[in-house]
Amino acid sequence: MLCTDPGLLQLHGITPEELECDGVSTEELVYTLFQLNAGSAFYAIAGKQRAQLTEYRKNFLNSKKVRTIWKKYARVKLFNKGPFAQAVDAYIAEIESEESGK
Repeated sequence: MLCTDPGLLQLHGITPEELECDGVSTEELVYTLFQLNAGSAFYAIAGKQRAQLTEYRKNFLNSKKVRTIWKKYARVKLFNKGPFAQAVDAYIAEIESEESGK
């Protein structure tokens, strides 16, 4: 639905113009949210208190665009706190620390 009516993102405080400035399409945002929500659901359903990211998730988070979507949109405006979110935050901090050290 968001792909056919991107204006709905404004209900979450996201404008199509803001996405455009970050070089993110509505389709990329929606796809990334599906992927991240699937990861979160896995840990929530299992009732795990701590999440350990799979290589698949880490590879996904290695994308700068995915990290931008997480930090600027998903984490702040569209995602609940929990073990998965903490694991994503920690992994992104690790990646970006390594990148800044190069």
